[in-house]
Amino acid sequence: MININETYAITSNPNNLVLVKKNIIQTGKNAGEVSYTNAGYYTSYESLYHGLLKMEQSNNSHASLKQAVEEIKEISDQALKAILLHKCGADNV
Repeated sequence: MININETYAITSNPNNLVLVKKNIIQTGKNAGEVSYTNAGYYTSYESLYHGLLKMEQSNNSHASLKQAVEEIKEISDQALKAILLHKCGADNV
């Protein structure tokens, strides 16, 4: 699994690239532990990249256009670095 940022990571199976969302369990005996949910399945790095950007745009409310652009640039840079690592077969988790 390759971390994109503190919220998302990339993994894969034989058929797909998988965008994984990390969550912190809030209650119960596992409170405080990290759990992972599959946020999307993609057949190419390009589609995963665009899917991540769409997810981030729809999940965040921005105070200003400038803030939105800065956040999109940041997630874009993080995603591109993670995609390159994944393509090379690296594993940073």
